[in-house]
Amino acid sequence: MTIFAIIAPAANLELQSAIWREFPNKYMEFAPGQFVASASGLTAAQVAEKLGLNGEVGQFALFSVAAYWGYHRKDLWEWLSVNSG
Repeated sequence: MTIFAIIAPAANLELQSAIWREFPNKYMEFAPGQFVASASGLTAAQVAEKLGLNGEVGQFALFSVAAYWGYHRKDLWEWLSVNSG
C-alpha cells in the first residue's frame, strides 16, 4: 500500500467527497483540509487525476509518502501503521 498526503488550503467538502468516493474506508482527515489516503498500484498523478485536476474539487496538493515522522494525535499514527503495509 502507498500512503498519499492530500493537502488543501482549507476545509473543502467537494474534495472530501471525492476522497470518500475514490478511497472509501481508506482515508483519514486529520485536520481541516488535510488527508491521508491509502491505495495500491497507483501513482500520485493517478490519484490526483481520480480526485479532479481541473479545479472541480478546488485546490489541493498531493504527495506520495515514503516515510513519516512527527508529533500528532495517536489516531493518525495508528491509521498510518495499519494502512501503510
